[in-house]
Amino acid sequence: MHDRQEREANDYAAELLIGPDEYQEAEALCDGHSGGIARELGVTVELVHVWQVLQVRKQQEN
Repeated sequence: MHDRQEREANDYAAELLIGPDEYQEAEALCDGHSGGIARELGVTVELVHVWQVLQVRKQQEN
């Protein structure tokens, strides 16, 4: 149960803190490097990875 709650909290934080336009801009500036993207967005690399996984899931749902 704890793992599911942590994943949901990370998903929520990623959606709240990272917008699609800001992500695309940071990704272009940093040549897709997760550490650079995280630095540009002011979040952790883990949160960048969470956001990326969420985007893949959203695309698969459509």
